Amino acid sequence: GRPNTADRLESLGWLDRLGIDEAGRTFANGAAGCSPALVETAARLKIPLDLPGKVERSTDSDIVGEIDEFGPRGRTALAALSDSYACDGNEERRLETARRLLKHGANPNRRDALGETAIFGVENVALLKLLYANGADGRVTNRKRASAVFSSWTDDIVLLHLQHGASPIGRFFDGKSLREQMKERPMPKASRWLKDHGQWHMALWKDNE
Repeated sequence: GRPNTADRLESLGWLDRLGIDEAGRTFANGAAGCSPALVETAARLKIPLDLPGKVERSTDSDIVGEIDEFGPRGRTALAALSDSYACDGNEERRLETARRLLKHGANPNRRDALGETAIFGVENVALLKLLYANGADGRVTNRKRASAVFSSWTDDIVLLHLQHGASPIGRFFDGKSLREQMKERPMPKASRWLKDHGQWHMALWKDNE
């Protein structure tokens, strides 16, 4: 997140040696440094702002080649901002970095290796609203056919996903359906929305599959 360092490295020929695309992947891996200023510097230096980062595949003999869903999985800088560690708890910086990325053309609907987009894993309500306001598709599902509903346990976040067309049919990473999860982590707003919009039966159906 140090734009002056980026300028210095560029003046020393760093971009030419590294390559512009590799710089873009490094930018993605670091979630743009959670730095609005670095986004502006990268844009000025013509570093691609929307390339996927690193993808890590397992070398375990039983699951060779499987993607580690908790490790690097080819997220763009915009999508990587959803990771809790990305901004050290500085939610204002997280939001402003996302805003700058979107201003420079970042696509909230780019998928990573798990089929997930920038709305998956978001726990900041303002950030999620920003993504939806900039064209994020709430109907997308990942490779396990689960919508972004199943990437959060937070009532306001789940509600926003449902309001933008996300399906309540699916499973969380622990195998629980939405209804089962709600028993342990009450989500009164999301529950009311499902009932008011006649979709509660869809959440129930998955339990009996």
